[in-house]
Amino acid sequence: MAQRGIRELREDGRALTTGARLEEGGSLLEPELARLRPLPEERSTRLDLAVLTTKGDRGRSVWLPVRVLRRVTEYAEVERAVTLARAAGRGGWPGRRWIEARDAGPLGGSLRAASGRWISVRWSDLSPDERRRLVEVDAGGTRLGPLALWLSERGTPMTLNSWEYAFTRAGERTAAAGTPVEASPHTCRHTFAIHMLTQLVRQQIASMRSGSSDLRMGAYERVMGDPLRILQRLLGHRHISSTYIYLDSLAEAQELIDEAVAEMAGRLTEGSIDDLSALEGA
Repeated sequence: MAQRGIRELREDGRALTTGARLEEGGSLLEPELARLRPLPEERSTRLDLAVLTTKGDRGRSVWLPVRVLRRVTEYAEVERAVTLARAAGRGGWPGRRWIEARDAGPLGGSLRAASGRWISVRWSDLSPDERRRLVEVDAGGTRLGPLALWLSERGTPMTLNSWEYAFTRAGERTAAAGTPVEASPHTCRHTFAIHMLTQLVRQQIASMRSGSSDLRMGAYERVMGDPLRILQRLLGHRHISSTYIYLDSLAEAQELIDEAVAEMAGRLTEGSIDDLSALEGA
């Protein structure tokens, strides 16, 4: 997948960023896609990240654009299936490092324990390493392929190093084509954060201008406080101070903020003058 996914990232980087860290998005299992069933009118769908795949094991949710979900589903149904078929023809997935699984569903399945017994598990209880070791088997014990969503050309789960290399190669190819793009998991997350914070600031300013926000609070705090807290949750930061770093890259939003603060200050001043005039006339 990496090759197609990175090509699409080059074409529509913003659409393919969700704020997920590399290990969070790279640890998804193919059966977990079945949990994502957006309504026809929805443009994004919520993806609940498994606790053990998130930083600090805190768990969180990200929003996946529906158009991106369609691309991922197409990859799983076509390219991933072809990759598995080719890998099976080359000898499959031998060795003892694999954890055999069956009856794989959206939330969990059965794993073969060291004793040979099958035990029921929830995918959310598995670590990223355990997820990469899962291999599906049929009723006869034949290994059908890894359950990991993202596979290399060899039909094995993508490792973190494999993702880094795929992004590096994508950057080299775009540079060779004359359209250099800095491609890395970090720049994807950074792009998401800047774009999302700008949009959240716009929405907050619109709310204040419509009069639905309390102007008695400090204007700057009203414009930036809520958006920063929302972005903190979306990025999975434990401390909001980690989210502040994105303010330095927010030139467009900073102009909006300055304009809004000035406008709010003017409205507050006008209100004070009106109140004073009313008192004098009493």
